[in-house]
Amino acid sequence: MQRVQPNGLIGSPDSQSEGGRYMYGHGFGLLFLSSIVGDEDNLARRQELVHICEKAAKYCHDAQTHRGGWGYLSAKDGDDFDEGSVTVTQLQALRAARNAGIIVPVDAIRKAQKYLAACTN
Repeated sequence: MQRVQPNGLIGSPDSQSEGGRYMYGHGFGLLFLSSIVGDEDNLARRQELVHICEKAAKYCHDAQTHRGGWGYLSAKDGDDFDEGSVTVTQLQALRAARNAGIIVPVDAIRKAQKYLAACTN
C-alpha cells in the first residue's frame, strides 16, 4: 500500500529494478490488493484499500494502448507498445478488482477483449 503513487500506479517507476517493466508489478499489485479487500476487518484500512484499487484500476485504463493492450510501460511512457502477457496480467487484476466490488472502467475491459480477439488466429 505504501508503494502506490499519486496517479494510481502501484510500484516505483524510477526504481532500477522496476523502471523498464513497471506495468507487470502494477498488475500483480492490483491483483493482490483486490484479493485481500474482503478479508480486511479494519473498516478504515478496507476503505483505503478500495480507494487504492479504484485509482489503480483507472491507471490501468489510462495506460492502455490505442489497440486495447498493455506493454511493459504505460502507453504514454512506452510508445504505445503492447504485448500479450502484460495484457493478460492487467485483465486478471481488473477482474479481481471487479470481483471485489471495485469500480473498474468498463471500456478498459471491452478494449482488451477486442485486442485479445485480434491477436488470435
